[in-house]
This record gives sequence, C-alpha cells and structure tokens, in this order.
Amino acid sequence: MNDDAGRQFHLEHKQEIAALAEQFSKASGGLGLNKEMDFVFNDPRLAKYFWPRFAELSRSNARGDWLCRQWEYLRRMGQAAAVDIFVESFRQTTLTVEDWGRATNELANVPEPCAKR
Repeated sequence: MNDDAGRQFHLEHKQEIAALAEQFSKASGGLGLNKEMDFVFNDPRLAKYFWPRFAELSRSNARGDWLCRQWEYLRRMGQAAAVDIFVESFRQTTLTVEDWGRATNELANVPEPCAKR
C-alpha cells in the first residue's frame, strides 16, 4: 500500500496501525525493528506518528542498547527524522560504552541530506 490510496488509509487508520506496530514491538522485547515492522516505514508520517511510543518501548527494554535501536528506527524513518529527534533521544540516555558504539555505527548509515541544486 505504497501509493496515494495506501497513504490515505494510513492517515485514516493510524491509531490502529500504531497499535499493531506496538504489538510487534512488544513481541520482540521492545526492539521491534525486524521485517514485520517494515510497514511502519512505508509512510514517513506513520513512522513519525509511532516514534514517541517506540522510543518509550525501547527505553523499557532490559538489554540496554535502546539508543542504538532508537537511532536505527530514526535512520529508517529517513528524512522525516529531524536532527533534533536524534539529539533528544541522546539526551535521555545514560550510555553504556557498548550502546554508544552501536549507536554511532547506526549514525554512520544515516545518509547525508541531499545537496541543494
């Protein structure tokens, strides 16, 4: 559903779709970035809508690498993820060295903004 009709469907049913995404995320221990979550990223508005809940779920994850998961989510959001969202997630962390290393590796995969033509 990656067309105009799909985007309209996402807008009309974003709460239900977010609830489904939450179930997938909870089933994976708050990480929720496997293939089952791809549908969230098909529409940047949907990914941005679900972001606050994903951030909360990832912080409740006992594994401790939640900053990396958050930055992976933001990377997958593409241009819908503003720099201030990355910064805010960083501010909320008490980093472990391991999480910092993984998170910075995630940043290496973020594409640079397109140059103005």
